[in-house]
Amino acid sequence: MLTAVQLIEGDAASATVRKACDDAEAALRDELQEQGLDAYPLVVAAPDLRVGATTLLQSWNVGPIQSNTVLLNWYDSQNAESLRWLGRPHLLWTVRA
Repeated sequence: MLTAVQLIEGDAASATVRKACDDAEAALRDELQEQGLDAYPLVVAAPDLRVGATTLLQSWNVGPIQSNTVLLNWYDSQNAESLRWLGRPHLLWTVRA
């Protein structure tokens, strides 16, 4: 099973953010289909990308199946804090074999 995830920063209770999530999920689904990738699209909204990523990485499981995690396109060149956070050791335990 493969899940392609996009994190959106914002309040998930907001109608605007929910609409952005719906639009992003549709675009992600279309891209996966266009590329011929057999993956499930998932868009997650969180008040802060750190909270969203941490929650997602800790909780994505299906019964006894635990995820292996590959994190791509995370670094934000406009935000040096994103690079410092990405390099922290606390992310290492989220990758499970």
